[in-house]
Amino acid sequence: MQLQENIEETWLENGPFQLDSHIKHTLSEVQYSQNYIDVLGDIVEPFPLQVPSIEMPYDEAYDEKTKIQATYKCLKRVKHRKNRKQLLFMFFLLGQLLNETSLSPRELSNLKVSKHTRRVALRLFHLYEWVGGEQILRSMKLNVRKLLLLSQPEYEQLIEDSKFAGAQS
Repeated sequence: MQLQENIEETWLENGPFQLDSHIKHTLSEVQYSQNYIDVLGDIVEPFPLQVPSIEMPYDEAYDEKTKIQATYKCLKRVKHRKNRKQLLFMFFLLGQLLNETSLSPRELSNLKVSKHTRRVALRLFHLYEWVGGEQILRSMKLNVRKLLLLSQPEYEQLIEDSKFAGAQS
């Protein structure tokens, strides 16, 4: 009882607890946004156990430019259908291709893939590369807006969380 009173008295004198910027704090002390919590939940979502397969928008025999063009064309088509999961999966596939490409940013611009689209695709790919693109098909809350509203520290922490989740499965 005495300890509880001392804690309350100290809190009233000093004000609410605040993080000291000169001290490295643990993750449990840091406040994350709702976007972070939603995306993390989608990264580790185990259900449904079976996810529908999505046909690849290109043939493996195509060269990298043709693969990127075919994926981007499919992405635009899916966007107009307003199918969130398919759109995110196409962004993932595009990100995978962009991550592996030897094309310069200028060559990518010539393919009409905007900087914004490349950013979304690469962000999504790096988040899901450890758990697999099919995990996107289990997502309930992830969307492009949430992905872009993540702060850089949140995004980097999610990549680490994704690596851990991928190692666990």
